[in-house]
Amino acid sequence: MWAAAQSWVATRCGMKIQTLSDAIIQTFNSVDGNMALHCSVVKEPLPGNGYVATITTGCGNLFGCAVDPWNAAFDFNRVVQSAAPVTTPAAQ
Repeated sequence: MWAAAQSWVATRCGMKIQTLSDAIIQTFNSVDGNMALHCSVVKEPLPGNGYVATITTGCGNLFGCAVDPWNAAFDFNRVVQSAAPVTTPAAQ
């Protein structure tokens, strides 16, 4: 799922990746007036085995972004969740 998150940011955010680690993916911020989408994804551990990836999106334009930040975050969640491994219930 983290690989899917990296791929999504690289292909759908309008700014290039600035920071990439096993806990954060962050693009450069868009500058004043720029409508390109900038993104930041933070991976936080959950109790037990697992994690949650939280995305923040935006742009440097007062009047809006080239891509709607809310729709972009929704698409990110859809793509990353679809990359989750399929688990089957244990046989009884």
